Amino acid sequence: RDGDRVAAFGHPFFQSGPVAYPLALADITTIVASDLNSFKMGEPAEQVGTITQDRRAAVAGTIGPIPRMLPLTVRVNGLAGAETYHYEILRSRMLAPTLAGLGVVGALTARGGAAPEATWRWRARLSAPGTPPLVLEDVSSGQLTSSAQLLSAPLGLLLNNPFAVYDADSLTFDLDVTPGLSRARIVSASVEPRTVAPGQTARVTAELRDYRGGSSFLHFDLVVPQAQPEGRVVLAIAGGTELDRQEAPRLPGRFRVSSLAELIARLAERRRDDHLYAVLYGPGIEASFDGEDHPSLPAFAQRLLASDRANRPEDPFGNLDALAHAEESIGIPVDGLLTLPLDIRLQSNPNGTVRAGAQRAPAMRLIPHDSEEVP
Repeated sequence: RDGDRVAAFGHPFFQSGPVAYPLALADITTIVASDLNSFKMGEPAEQVGTITQDRRAAVAGTIGPIPRMLPLTVRVNGLAGAETYHYEILRSRMLAPTLAGLGVVGALTARGGAAPEATWRWRARLSAPGTPPLVLEDVSSGQLTSSAQLLSAPLGLLLNNPFAVYDADSLTFDLDVTPGLSRARIVSASVEPRTVAPGQTARVTAELRDYRGGSSFLHFDLVVPQAQPEGRVVLAIAGGTELDRQEAPRLPGRFRVSSLAELIARLAERRRDDHLYAVLYGPGIEASFDGEDHPSLPAFAQRLLASDRANRPEDPFGNLDALAHAEESIGIPVDGLLTLPLDIRLQSNPNGTVRAGAQRAPAMRLIPHDSEEVP
């Protein structure tokens, strides 16, 4: 110590460079002797200043003001009753997500009882100046310790984004815990009719089976776009996580962002684990232009923007087009994914003409410039 300046460790903490860690006195409770690596065990006491540098040779800071911390509020309604916990988290891009997750797990296990497995409905709210609040809601089931990912994963994405500083000013997490697992899996699905015309509706039936063996059936109506050409399309029925996993390599534009605001918007639009989704996919091109992604464009626009894709190999393109989708709230997490083929065929009236609203494209022919024929 030199006046109000302090150096410590003689080695790095995380070697993070400029930092703002709280500096505290400590009470050493015991020393663990070991031929391999002796160490002290202690607990923090009064906070007395700020660590400002975390370098290879040492950590350094000053005695005086305490750094600003990130407040986390966790409200739990569980087997042991309702309780609210207040934490202060280190403002560190690397450590804050992990510490937030540990705070959630600590509160959940304290009020969730002794059940090793549980189901919890949760709502997370993250706010920062200058950006819209991010609100996430879902239902999860499994080991209580897995709840750490619910808050730490999106917080880590925001704090470590490459676009702008996300200076969060509050985190709030609400959980409603019930004992035991509650999950369902998609075991079968059907679509009627198997051949439809553009503009018509396909009726989808999915069978869900919970982990105890009970079955339930859900129905979706998907309308085929009026301008959809003939051919085979694919119908996917899945929970939110599984559907995102399948889409990511095929529709990359939906999972890329170019700004902090876009990242927040994409996180807010994430598919939920407690919903069942039915999505109709057809062949298509997910194009990008001047660094901006254009998912779900009309067919003519896809061809226009992607006409020079061979000249831009660095831009990833999707090879699907999401034609229609429907979703239903299940109330418990859904696992699995099933796909079904669906044929699109133009239908003719009894007089042999193509059904109105789904005409075939007229044949095109070139007419000489000096011809008197009127096209």
